[in-house]
Amino acid sequence: MLLASAAIPATKWSGLARLARDPMLVQEHRRMVPPSRRKGKDPIDVPLLIALARIEEADTAAAAWTAMSWTERAAALGDVQVLDRLLALNAAT
Repeated sequence: MLLASAAIPATKWSGLARLARDPMLVQEHRRMVPPSRRKGKDPIDVPLLIALARIEEADTAAAAWTAMSWTERAAALGDVQVLDRLLALNAAT
């Protein structure tokens, strides 16, 4: 599933670039992420929803990441499903 490192310019955002090219780091990161929001029980995470919208609108992970605020980036990195969607943009490019 993981990812062409050339699709993420390491000079702009090396943390995400490192995740994209290091499957073990992604695995460990995923292991540490808290459980996802429980539908109907937990509050809606607006920054996470905006991050997801930016990912859906972008053609590349770099474009999505650049469009996100710091809060949106933190939310995306803190949700396994959204992180997977962000990293999958590289696989498609």
